[in-house]
Amino acid sequence: MWAAKDNGSDINWNDAKQYCESYKAGGFSDWRMPTQDELVTLYDATKSRPVKSRSNMNMHIATDLIDITCYRVWASNLSSVGFPQVFNFSEGKREGNFKIMSPSLRALPVRNHKQADSPQVKAPVALTSGDNSGAFSFPFMNKKITMGISPESLMKIFAGAQQVESDETEKEYSRILQFSINELDSLRFRFKGNRLVSVIINSNSTEGPGKEIAAFRKWLEKNHGKGKNVKSKNTATTITNWDIKGSKVIRDSYFGEESGDYNENYEINLIK
Repeated sequence: MWAAKDNGSDINWNDAKQYCESYKAGGFSDWRMPTQDELVTLYDATKSRPVKSRSNMNMHIATDLIDITCYRVWASNLSSVGFPQVFNFSEGKREGNFKIMSPSLRALPVRNHKQADSPQVKAPVALTSGDNSGAFSFPFMNKKITMGISPESLMKIFAGAQQVESDETEKEYSRILQFSINELDSLRFRFKGNRLVSVIINSNSTEGPGKEIAAFRKWLEKNHGKGKNVKSKNTATTITNWDIKGSKVIRDSYFGEESGDYNENYEINLIK
């Protein structure tokens, strides 16, 4: 499980190690500095994005859910002569450096994802009250929010949530926050003004749905049936709707046979 973003500025190895080990987010405090092998798993030469701190350089990160602000990230490994290791996301290279060096180096916390962190027997449940105010419970993280909560209050509950840019389908929303549950699953909170109006649970991988998505689907179908299928022009896309106690849940799943890409979304909206 990766932090949603790095430390955001130049940092030497000792301070990076301390930053990672004292990091707290997602209700967890057992974060650490990643190994070089773990950093390698975030590299994808086919994906490119600008380096925020270098206008003339690109780097290659496998996921858009993690905000890495520079192209080199410290690793916990030490060489046989005591030099700490680094991974270069611009060139895809394993490197070493001096502990005292800090230019263009970042700290990115990671933690071991444990089975107990996300029990499959529980899943996110959409609820609404009599006054239609709405509430959402996320038992796998012991989190509960209400529709209408402000972005600032939500970020206190979901430490590590980061603001992200909207795409073409989200222009009606004034602000969007995203939170990584684990390596595959994330939550996306969409606001109108200062009020939360929509939550999306998303899984995006080549390995099928993550544990939280699978748990939510299991809960949904057990309690509310298979839902109503909606025709889609894209034959690889399946869309299903549920109306639940004043909330609308929309499932949008896609599987590319040639690419192997798998994407599954559950969008929870309060019906006004």
